[in-house]
Amino acid sequence: MFPPTESNAYLRASISKWYAQFVLFIMRSSFFSLKAGSLSILWLVLLASCVNKIPSEEDEATHAGDIPIRISASISEANRTRVANNQFEAGDEMGLFVLTASFSLREERHADNVRFVYSDGGFATDVPVYYPKDGSKIRLVSYYPYRKEGMEMGKCVMPVSVSTDQGKTGAHSLSDFLVATKEDVAASNNPVPLKYKHKFFRLKIVLAVAGKDNIDELYDANPKLSVCGFYTEATYDFQNDTLIGRVKERDIVPSGAWKMENGRLVGKELILIPQECNPGYQYVALEVGGKKYTSFLPSTTQARAGKQMELKISFDSSSDMLLSDVEGDIEEWGEGGKESAPSELVHQFVNVSELDFKRSNVYKVFHEKKQVAEICEEYLVTPEFSSPAIVAYPMTAGGKVDLSKGLVVRLIGETAAVHGGTVAWDTDNLSLTYTPGTLKSRDYLYIKADGQFTLSNADADTMLDVLPMADVACDERDGKRHNYPLVKIGTQYWMRENLETPFYTDGTAIPQLTNAISGQSGYVRSKSDHYFYTIDLPLSSRILPERYEIPRKADWDTLMAYLKNDVSLIKGDTWIPNSNGDKVEAATNLTGFSALPVGICMENNSTIKQSGYEGWMVAYWTQDNTRTGMEPFAFALLSNSNERSQARSDEGQKALAIRCIRK
Repeated sequence: MFPPTESNAYLRASISKWYAQFVLFIMRSSFFSLKAGSLSILWLVLLASCVNKIPSEEDEATHAGDIPIRISASISEANRTRVANNQFEAGDEMGLFVLTASFSLREERHADNVRFVYSDGGFATDVPVYYPKDGSKIRLVSYYPYRKEGMEMGKCVMPVSVSTDQGKTGAHSLSDFLVATKEDVAASNNPVPLKYKHKFFRLKIVLAVAGKDNIDELYDANPKLSVCGFYTEATYDFQNDTLIGRVKERDIVPSGAWKMENGRLVGKELILIPQECNPGYQYVALEVGGKKYTSFLPSTTQARAGKQMELKISFDSSSDMLLSDVEGDIEEWGEGGKESAPSELVHQFVNVSELDFKRSNVYKVFHEKKQVAEICEEYLVTPEFSSPAIVAYPMTAGGKVDLSKGLVVRLIGETAAVHGGTVAWDTDNLSLTYTPGTLKSRDYLYIKADGQFTLSNADADTMLDVLPMADVACDERDGKRHNYPLVKIGTQYWMRENLETPFYTDGTAIPQLTNAISGQSGYVRSKSDHYFYTIDLPLSSRILPERYEIPRKADWDTLMAYLKNDVSLIKGDTWIPNSNGDKVEAATNLTGFSALPVGICMENNSTIKQSGYEGWMVAYWTQDNTRTGMEPFAFALLSNSNERSQARSDEGQKALAIRCIRK
């Protein structure tokens, strides 16, 4: 009555399941009479005669369309899986996509995101999935943990994430992400072995003692920690086996509890999304006995898929500086390297002499993960004087920087008692009011519990524990992150470097051009490794880092008005004459803007170097004031002029540099 086709496979399975349940019901019903039982059994026999026989493990099917797909699982080269206890637990769920040989994940799927659940030592699914009835081979793509939404048809990407509190029950294991594929699978009654690979990164943390400290006392103190500066969400591309679109930096609490092992504290670990580690950015926040420490991950740390590392912190309560080692040695996650990383004590002050303004001219200051101040190395311009300075700004009740209440911690280069003055910016009129100070140069800035600044430690009991962190424009593309340093000039915040990337923000490659050619869109990369973009790129919503935009003509006007049209203040590096005999104007770069003479790219010029522009010119794309198009003239700087210049942007095909301003 039901021919053995794939279309009625589910019906056969359902009837068979119902059949078994009904027989069990008959056997357990003590009040059934023999006559009633005979009639019931006769009905079941007749019904069974209409159903094809469902193959069992003992009785192999001969038609591919009758064989359900079964899987067995292992991880990497070990017969163990899952991050918790290295074995699967009852209720663990995996997803399975089944493709015929002629289709990809973007196209037709033989089975779409089928849920398999671990139970009694194996995986099972509520609805059997059968091999293609024509006997064609299939491809299996599986992942853990299961996501109900799966992947949209026409796409091969899936959102993935890690928990920010991996100490919660189950959160650590569900933060892991495993993928397995199997090609050219022929119909068989045997389970298909799938070998899963970790796509995330594992970090274990160990505490050891140094000096006079005691490991038992450290254990009793129950040190608290979190890992900061890592993205917690991303998108996994199954087709290319890559992670893209990393977002949402969050503090992550590890799983596990401390235990003593070989004179050390072990037991804390995290699962992290693989990403680039930047020096002085990602760090471990540690609290022991009321003191807060930070241990920055070294620049050589690589959070790669399938890798694990162990961060060992040597604790010495008598020292402000802790020593850390990063090493890895867990086989099923792959081997890691061994590196060193210093830790720094969180103080009740900011030592401005130790801030590395080469990393950024802007620093955020935090107290218990809340920003309480901003410190800038900036160029102050007033009618009376101009000077580079280090200025601290408090935060408003709404969490924004209050530019009306700046404290001049130091006027750079001044030895007289002129420090400690104040600055007040009028953001509406873009004007600055400066009040001179009367103090000798100070290194330490203190922040009181009420948010007020002081350069004296007289009220030490009311000072906040603070941690300064360089403020940068984080630009994540194609699995790599570039941190652009920032510079504050007047009331504007600029990226201190030109945008230089071959990818859109979604990870898609921007077409690379050998030259600026009419009708072609993309970027040109010079021999000196600088990037120039065609006119359509600055208008794309996919080219700019989040919170940044192409400057308008009004933005350049504001910059030049504040600097009294002295472009030497934003020129950096060495400039050369355009031609023999030309004068080269000064390039002091006192603002830190760092405009470099990278040149431009124009149609029919074979290379940037041979075009004659590099070394004496730069031009930046400029939007019109409505932000709907580009200005006909780009903002330009020349070596032989101390005033702003212009370069036609609507004449012929050109590729220019991009410099971003914060929204």
